[in-house]
Amino acid sequence: MRIDPQVLNAQTYWNHFQRLTPQLFEKIEVSLGKLIHSRYNLPLDHIFYDTSNFFTYGKPDSSTGLRRNGHSKQNQNGLPLVNFYLLCSKPYGIPLLHQTYAGSTQDAKTFKNVPAKILQHLAALGIPPSQFTLCFDKGNLSPTGFKEVNKAQLFFIGSLRNSMGKDLLHIPQDQFHTITLKESRKKVEYWKTRRVIYEQERTVYVLIDAAKQTKHRITFQEKLQKKTQAIDHFLQTQLNVKPQWQDLDQVTEKITALIGKAPWKQVITYNITKLKSQVAVTYQIDKTAQSAYEETLGRSILFTNRHDWSPEEVIWGYREQYEVEHAFRRMKDPKVIAIRPVYHSNAKCIEAHIFTCVLGYFLMAILRLILAQRGLHMTYNEIFSPLEQLHLIAEQDAEHQVIKYQLEDVPLKAVKIVKLLHLERLI
Repeated sequence: MRIDPQVLNAQTYWNHFQRLTPQLFEKIEVSLGKLIHSRYNLPLDHIFYDTSNFFTYGKPDSSTGLRRNGHSKQNQNGLPLVNFYLLCSKPYGIPLLHQTYAGSTQDAKTFKNVPAKILQHLAALGIPPSQFTLCFDKGNLSPTGFKEVNKAQLFFIGSLRNSMGKDLLHIPQDQFHTITLKESRKKVEYWKTRRVIYEQERTVYVLIDAAKQTKHRITFQEKLQKKTQAIDHFLQTQLNVKPQWQDLDQVTEKITALIGKAPWKQVITYNITKLKSQVAVTYQIDKTAQSAYEETLGRSILFTNRHDWSPEEVIWGYREQYEVEHAFRRMKDPKVIAIRPVYHSNAKCIEAHIFTCVLGYFLMAILRLILAQRGLHMTYNEIFSPLEQLHLIAEQDAEHQVIKYQLEDVPLKAVKIVKLLHLERLI
């Protein structure tokens, strides 16, 4: 069947987006998941879940659309957002499942429906819940969501908000144990206990990242210095100068605003008095409160129901969450997948656009997996930078008919990739 070349354009491509549905996306993802699981012997025992969003342009949709105002993860809160989540495998963050939803929906609200969805999807791939572990971060936590996790009987590793274990942040550092993670060769300090969280007993790990602790302490002290400088500036140049700064209530309100919320209001204490028409303000740094807060910096809390796993397995299992985080980063990179900007306003077109971007990243991840299985372990940059330098030369005869194609001199770094992938056979 001959196809008119004039119909092979962007508009025709977009028109076909109308035929695609989330049910069809999932059917395709199941088929691809079965293929990679069998053909490449890909283990599906460690699954990473995370959410992200990207901004679009124009006016936000109504209450039923995808393009809605919400919390932008790129600090673009003034623009309409579209949310989506990814379920990725270990290794290489190969996407197994995705879903697009309204930009105004909170992560924790979305997660309530995710455990059953994951259970159903992996069951279609032939993976029972006893054979995989789900990893997710603290932004997805809610009592309702965890009822679904318990109901689905999923094994998991997650992180807790520090506010959910304030006492754990003050465990003396000399009670921590030190291990070296084999994969990253980084030292980690941990303290282990058991605690009932979301109605069931969990194994809890408090971690100290020494590098982050130092960095956060420096940042905290710099911010503290800026706050004291702002207070000093007010006291030296504004206090009692104008009538409003002779009013006890207004000065109190001003000092409170300059100090800010926790932890600053615990660290900076003040006293305000009035004698005749003059207001007097004194403040000081509570060194005990400062030390207590700095002790919590660089600490994080993990919890799991994999009670039989070693500390190293749990900690590294959670830290491999970077696979899905890197997937989002590459999908948003304008030089890689370029999921944004999106100029579509129709919901079906937006869903199809995201699906094609997920497929694009799927192919990237599979390429990296194939090379690794053939003995070439490389990062994405190490793979694609030399491939970008490949050029195909077309030799023509006197009548400008192509005689043959051949690769231009292959860069040294790309030689192994070309040979392992047998790219010459495609010419």
